[in-house]
Parts: sequence; C-alpha cells; structure tokens
Amino acid sequence: MKRDAYLLAAFVSKLLIAAAATPNAFATDDPPNFPPFEEIAAARPTSPPPTPAPSEPPDSAPLMEHLKLLSEFLELPPEKLENIRKTILVIESLNEEERARLRKKLERVQLDLVNTGDQIGALTADLSPIESKTFKRYWLSLPEPKRTAIEAELTGLDSQKKTEKLREHIKAFSEREARLIETFQSPSKDVR
Repeated sequence: MKRDAYLLAAFVSKLLIAAAATPNAFATDDPPNFPPFEEIAAARPTSPPPTPAPSEPPDSAPLMEHLKLLSEFLELPPEKLENIRKTILVIESLNEEERARLRKKLERVQLDLVNTGDQIGALTADLSPIESKTFKRYWLSLPEPKRTAIEAELTGLDSQKKTEKLREHIKAFSEREARLIETFQSPSKDVR
C-alpha cells in the first residue's frame, strides 16, 4: 500500500513538473505531454523512506536509583532508620562553612582508611590469605601508638623474620580472640 502511494506521488510530481515546463499544457486539445513510464519507474524509491525514530524514552536511571534506595530502606531495622533520620536532620541544619569542614574531615578519615589498607597490604604480603585476614582484624583493633610500635619493631627485619614476628602477633591475637569468644559463650569464665 505504501509502495503504491509512493508510485502515485512520483507520477503526480513528474506530471506537475511536465505541466509546469509546458506553458498552457492543458489549454490545447492535444493530450498532455506525460513523461515516459520508464522515467516514472526510475524515479520511484527503491525502499520505503526511513521511519521516524521513536522519541527517546525517558532516562530511567534516577527512578531505578530511587527504587533501589527505597528497597534498601525497607530492609533496615527501625533503629538504623532513626539514625539515618537524625543524620539527615543534622546535615540539613549545617551551614555551608560547617558542611565544608565536615567534608574535609570525612576526606581525612577516608584517606586514613586507605593508608591503613596500604599498611596492612605491605605488612601481610608474605602471609597466607587467612593469616592476612586475621592480621587485618588485629591491626584495626590496635590504637595508633601500638601500630607505630609494631611497625618500628618490624623495620629493618628481613622478609622471613618479619613474617615470623607477624605470625607471633597473629597467634597471640587469635588466642585472645578465642578466649573472648569462649567467655561470651559461657559467662562464668574470667577473661585474662
């Protein structure tokens, strides 16, 4: 059906062009000077014109992000939701200067976490994955002065001696951890 419409449009346009080229073409008794059929057929489009592209659908990313956040909130216990609400109220009450100070403080904390991860990675390079995980728990439980003391203790040691020292720390920490767990499972025992 579309093809027929295109053929008809091509024919009519050729007819109108021929009529415009011949002044008073319809004023005589002679039949109009129609272009040859081959010319009309050659002017016919070989394929239908491209269909207009559908309008772009709206970006669903913001909606998906909102739904994901809503889903996460629905899974949180009331206490966590209350903490989130309080945090939002505090942030809303901050002026721009206070927000800038808080951003800087957060950046420092994040940098400290990255540096701590780098420290742990450098110290545990020669340990097994299980030992590395245990050492990470140990390292994160330590205050900064104790970490500095351990780093000083390990400075200058060759790789093998450093690994032995780390394993001593891991063993002591694992034993303390096990005693602590045992105490919580049977409260009558004393932890020392």
